[in-house]
Amino acid sequence: MFRFWLLLVTGITLFAVLVLSLTLFIGAREVDADFHAYRVAQTAYDRYEQVAHEAYRYFKSRIERIATGQTRDGHEMIISRERLIEAVTSLRQMAIAHADQDQGLSDELMRVASVTSFLEESHFRFDEIEHRLAMHQGDAAKRALSQFSLEEIDEKFQPLMDESIHRQHLKALEAQASLESLMARFKWFSVLAGLAAAMISLLGVSLLSHRLQVSIGGLMAGTQAIASGHLDTRIKNQRRDEFGILATNFNQMATTLELQRDALHLRQSELEERVLERTEELHSLNKDLRRMDEDRRRFLADVSHELRTPITVIRGEAEIALREAAKDPDPYRLALRRIVELSVQLGTYVSDLLLTARAEEPARDHDHGPVDIGQLAQVIVHDLRILGREHSLDVRLSMPEDAIWVAGDAIRLRQALFILGDNACRYSYPEGRVMIQLEMTPGGVFIDVMDEGIGIPSEEAGLIFDRSFRGSRARQRSPDGLGLGLTMVRSILESHGGRIELLLERSQGTTFRVHLPIEGAAAT
Repeated sequence: MFRFWLLLVTGITLFAVLVLSLTLFIGAREVDADFHAYRVAQTAYDRYEQVAHEAYRYFKSRIERIATGQTRDGHEMIISRERLIEAVTSLRQMAIAHADQDQGLSDELMRVASVTSFLEESHFRFDEIEHRLAMHQGDAAKRALSQFSLEEIDEKFQPLMDESIHRQHLKALEAQASLESLMARFKWFSVLAGLAAAMISLLGVSLLSHRLQVSIGGLMAGTQAIASGHLDTRIKNQRRDEFGILATNFNQMATTLELQRDALHLRQSELEERVLERTEELHSLNKDLRRMDEDRRRFLADVSHELRTPITVIRGEAEIALREAAKDPDPYRLALRRIVELSVQLGTYVSDLLLTARAEEPARDHDHGPVDIGQLAQVIVHDLRILGREHSLDVRLSMPEDAIWVAGDAIRLRQALFILGDNACRYSYPEGRVMIQLEMTPGGVFIDVMDEGIGIPSEEAGLIFDRSFRGSRARQRSPDGLGLGLTMVRSILESHGGRIELLLERSQGTTFRVHLPIEGAAAT
């Protein structure tokens, strides 16, 4: 019985909705047609306005050029010509697009063609006048310009554009008036149709509500109790219709949810115990990792400190032996020269290890102070010139005359910049150039280290700051090295609040840009 009433009310409501939807669809189609006509007219109006504006701007630039006696195309005139071409092209495309949709717009295409033809003719007329001016026929050029401006622009082009703009304006006003009239009629019709549909729906809902109120009271109370979390509640309903079946299903669902809740509480307790155990294990592992990290840093520092002294002694003794005379010095010289080479190589590895250990130490604020980065750059350039003598490298420095102060550790900043300069010299071609350039900006100071060497492939640019990474070209040029230099540079700069980046704009060579914040207090 209830299903019958439900189908009856649904049918009445569906009929009302269909009638209202059909009314809205018909009205929307008419509104869309009028709005489309208004939009076409308004767009054409805007396009004609733009063409007129750009045309007069182009005419003005050409007339000024002729009046001032210029013979070469100026930048402003070229831009004006390009903008005029774009405006005419847009107007033509708009006319073609709407002509495909409305065959009545063929006369609009003819009008656009007339405008285009006049503009093309004006371009040749201006060129002809400028040619006369270039041939020193100034009076003839001025007469031709005056005649063209009066007879063509004022008497032909301006009336043509005014008529076109006025015509599109009238079309837009007609479409707007039609749209407003249609909207007014559609508004009242929609109100009446909505009221009728609302009355029909209200009647159906009243009939259905009366049938529901008899059976749904107990069902609602029971479902609200179950929704509040009282899963032990059961709905009492002796009816044999759909509401009775719904009550039975709700009771079965409540029993299932109660069992699942008990199981969930048990699982939650077990999960909390496991999470607590895993948390304690993570704390223990974290402590072990910290201790291992401290041991690793201490090991690197100890190895560097212990090996540096004997290496220095070996190198010193070898150099002394090379300077002493002997009866047969060649074997000694060969052996000692090998010792020196190995000592230098081993010293480089040890220095890299020591720098790595220091670079990974936390930044110490008490080591920071005002540093004249320009003076520091001068010292580094002096050292680099000594390194570059072997390959005849030209090491240059470009910097402002005023002092540039930053806050930091002078030793570590010099270390970072020297690594960049040493890499630039090492991977430069003989008789090449290495440039260090300082530039002040409102946000800090830029330090560019540029060379004309082997360069870095773009596919390797994102990996060069990774620990132990060496590019393919660098390995071919210099097999030795641990790939720690750029990693240390980045670590040192980040500890000073700065950053480093690789610039890839150049066709050859490498440019690294260092950014450091300015120390305002020190500068004053």
